[in-house]
Amino acid sequence: MSASTLGNAVYFPLFLRWLYDTLVLGFYCPLAWGCPRDVLSGHYSKHISSLVKPNARLLDISVGTGFFMQRAPLPPDSIIVLADINQNPLAEAQHRIQLAHPDVIVDTVQADVFVLGDRHTSQLPSSLHMGSNGQFDVISCMLLLHCLPGSSKRKGEAMAELGRLLKPDGVLVGATVLGGGVKHNTFGRFLMFWHNLLGVFHNNKDYAADIVEPLKAGFKYVDWQMVGTTLLFEAKAPRARSIGRVWLWAPKGIVRDFVYTAAPQTAMNGEPQARLTEEAETEGLQSFRSQA
Repeated sequence: MSASTLGNAVYFPLFLRWLYDTLVLGFYCPLAWGCPRDVLSGHYSKHISSLVKPNARLLDISVGTGFFMQRAPLPPDSIIVLADINQNPLAEAQHRIQLAHPDVIVDTVQADVFVLGDRHTSQLPSSLHMGSNGQFDVISCMLLLHCLPGSSKRKGEAMAELGRLLKPDGVLVGATVLGGGVKHNTFGRFLMFWHNLLGVFHNNKDYAADIVEPLKAGFKYVDWQMVGTTLLFEAKAPRARSIGRVWLWAPKGIVRDFVYTAAPQTAMNGEPQARLTEEAETEGLQSFRSQA
């Protein structure tokens, strides 16, 4: 979640331990947002079920109580990284996931999703660094975006930028309650009014297109659907992105750490020209130097 939202204050330990799952997932989701928790859980778990590789790496952003990961069929020896701006959800989710899956490793980091989604930042936690040990098979953002301040376009762009933390065959999966372009029932309108007034939600003007279009620009394959007033989305095959002045393409391998020096290269027509530099360590990865 974002450090700038006042809604973080509601995530205190007693609420998370005894009320959150029943109130939010069991009551709000089916009755106000028209999307039962079993639908949300299935949307997440279907991507976990396809993981058969050892030491699968999963990143969960805005963890709540860890409900979805707690019930997902996590492969043995998976490496889980939980990211949230609030320490209370991190502690609760880590506790629950480790009880449900004692054979996985669970790490936590306090982080703002807008920082994680910023390709220019160098302040990523060590467990999220680019490299063979820092890329993920699955990144999940379940019931996150409606809690974030800012425009829905900014939220969609932050989701698209998370592709840089995915493996080439990884998947980004998420769900969010929309405020724009949807018709809420009476209960939903009541909750939308008060949650936005109090700063728990920031989604009155969140539109599906603002989230989906940046995903299409950042990933080759994007699938989405509306269930009630909830947008469910998944994105696969992150497109090549510029990091500084280097373009990366990794269809077969995993990006490894490397050091580069960017030098301008100009074509005869005056336009920036990309040229091949030395190959990185992993098969299928090539780096191109171009003028920014």
